[in-house]
Amino acid sequence: MTVLRTMLLVIVVASGTSCSANKGAVEQDAFAPIAAAPVTLSVTNHNWLDVVVYVVSGTERIRLFTVTAAGAGEMPIPPRALQHNGEIRLLVHAVGNPSTFTSESIVAKPGSTVEWTIESELRRSSLAVW
Repeated sequence: MTVLRTMLLVIVVASGTSCSANKGAVEQDAFAPIAAAPVTLSVTNHNWLDVVVYVVSGTERIRLFTVTAAGAGEMPIPPRALQHNGEIRLLVHAVGNPSTFTSESIVAKPGSTVEWTIESELRRSSLAVW
């Protein structure tokens, strides 16, 4: 009878340990950081050429998308492109032309929208963040 009681005790202790391990995993997931809302980039191209849009973060240049001549496009900025304070610069390159333009530094917080209007002369382009 003692052997049976010892085996039963071992089984109960082992199953209790596995249940508490699962409970701990659930609690850790409950405190996982909530994904921040993306920063949306909206581009309107008034240029006569297609343009390629990049985001510049530190020394890294990340290609986002191409906007056709007299067209528009929109996409979220990858979270890895945003520095810890949300600071970025945007770069545009006119396809078939050596000219490029890099914007001033802007701060884009999660959930904000960056609207960039590209003009026929790239350096006259304008930015708005809200």
